[in-house]
Amino acid sequence: MAELKEQQKTWLEKELRESAADWKIVVGHQVMYGDSDHVSEAFGRMSDLNELLQKYEVPIWLNGHSHNQEVVQFKGITYITTGAGCKSKSMEICKEWDAATCNMFLPGPDTKKFFSYYGGFLSLTFLSKGTAELVIYGNSSSSVLFTYRIRNRDHRRWLDVPTPYTFLPKHSCGSINVLSASECCFEDCCHAVPDMHVTQTCTDF
Repeated sequence: MAELKEQQKTWLEKELRESAADWKIVVGHQVMYGDSDHVSEAFGRMSDLNELLQKYEVPIWLNGHSHNQEVVQFKGITYITTGAGCKSKSMEICKEWDAATCNMFLPGPDTKKFFSYYGGFLSLTFLSKGTAELVIYGNSSSSVLFTYRIRNRDHRRWLDVPTPYTFLPKHSCGSINVLSASECCFEDCCHAVPDMHVTQTCTDF
């Protein structure tokens, strides 16, 4: 698995480095930053991928995985979750900012621009080399929930803003690394709470 990850990372970096496109958009499945019941992978096992997005000034990361719609903007990148097309089953953790909890999901208190756990879809229109328009709809094309302008190559004004600390701990069960555990129930972590239920204790689980 680690070897495959390195191969994919090498391939993506080559594509980003050699691309002459006005807009560089990267699409993945996992949530990079998100205020929902799945872990924000930018804090853990996808932190190196997020660094690539910054390095090559990618303006948009687009993902599914969580069954909601969400927009997070940080350091020149707009992180878009759109997974509410087939079903809606996600909770909003940080309706109000509490650093003790929210720092595990979002990179800062003002970074979440929109959140909805109802059904819907989005459109993305590139208006020019420098501007794109994101529109998030509800259950019909006449139900506009949110409109947002995205600026291309907007990374340099963020250079002095620190990237949040990568908090995701490394767990192991014997010699096997456990990548998606929120909480270990025993010292060896062979019994664990999945990371998508970070509010549960081992007893609750």
